[in-house]
Amino acid sequence: MSLICPSCQHAALRIIGSVELGPGPDADERTIQRARCTNCRRRFICLFTSVRSFNPHRDDRETHVAYAAGLRAWLLAAAAFERPKRRRSATWRARIARLALAIAAGSAPSVAIKVKRHHSA
Repeated sequence: MSLICPSCQHAALRIIGSVELGPGPDADERTIQRARCTNCRRRFICLFTSVRSFNPHRDDRETHVAYAAGLRAWLLAAAAFERPKRRRSATWRARIARLALAIAAGSAPSVAIKVKRHHSA
């Protein structure tokens, strides 16, 4: 599976780091991610959400959206995704990650990330 860059449309979007936010009112799983395209070098702050159906006749629903990240949001998010020698608490990391997402979302519209699935023989 490869992620398609929303900017250049190449299967070159790489997740650099992530912070789990846990369940929310509209999702069973929420994760904020930093991503960078290895082709066009654009930076993104992404939000992955998953809703589990627990019904054998329905599929789980997953969404993955990206916000083009300016340098301010990118550097702020780096603090949440990197763990220095002194470990930062999960609460602190989640707060910083949400702030970085809010900054990115405030400056850029969301774009759905497409997934290229690799078929095995």
